[in-house]
Amino acid sequence: MSRLRIDLGWGVHARTIRARSGRGRWRGAEIALLLPVIGWAVPADAGPPFNTEFAAPIGYGNGEVDVYAQTTHIQGDTSASLPAIQADYGVLPNVEVRAVLPFAFDSSAGRPSHYGLGDVQLGVKYRFIEDGAGAWWPQVSVFPLLLVPTGDQERGLGQGHATYSLPLWLQKDFGPWTVYGGGGYSFEYGLKTRNSWFAGIAALRRIDDKLAFGGEVFYKEARIVGTPSGTNLSLGGSYNLSATYHVYFALSRSVERPSRTNEGSLYVALAVTF
Repeated sequence: MSRLRIDLGWGVHARTIRARSGRGRWRGAEIALLLPVIGWAVPADAGPPFNTEFAAPIGYGNGEVDVYAQTTHIQGDTSASLPAIQADYGVLPNVEVRAVLPFAFDSSAGRPSHYGLGDVQLGVKYRFIEDGAGAWWPQVSVFPLLLVPTGDQERGLGQGHATYSLPLWLQKDFGPWTVYGGGGYSFEYGLKTRNSWFAGIAALRRIDDKLAFGGEVFYKEARIVGTPSGTNLSLGGSYNLSATYHVYFALSRSVERPSRTNEGSLYVALAVTF
């Protein structure tokens, strides 16, 4: 079975924070392809570089395309997205749509390696509470996501069934810091799978006009019968090459049963904003 990271946000998209741009807010890239890491991973994909998702949608009429590579290793198996393409666009005020197209790689001990199309992800983010200038309350959004089983499960390139995730995300800025978190519930439609909860919290700090850095704690219940739940710790950030081009990066590892969940994961992306 493949372990593609999907921004969930559903991961769950994961995104990271960038310095303020002309779009008038902090913007991060979510990653996003479900990370079925041996049944542990989150639906995000999320998004770059974390599974926890920003509550703030991309601005109306703005867009971002991320081309990323992500690899995860567990005992006896290495899987990757090489590459994956994630596109986000603000179709309405407070409404963002997302599509993720991954090309998956899987190499397991004792079987041939495989490469091909992975599982596609589709989602819509809606922010229903804005914070405004001087407000004490956070931004709040919902971000339903659908994982479409387009990858070949027999070759380890997909999970073979659809997954629907319904998360709630919150976000608040404190000077150079952005703190965001939340969680939700994933509905599974495959044999020997079960519905599961996930939750995460992340913080990012703007170091200067180009660099932002932070960390994340993310928990996901087991979604495959007989596999463990896990808690992932991640460090990552973003670097602005220009007003248009940005780099996202992250390293992560599970603190619970890493040999069966995540012994190490690397994520690198090039983002283009418009």
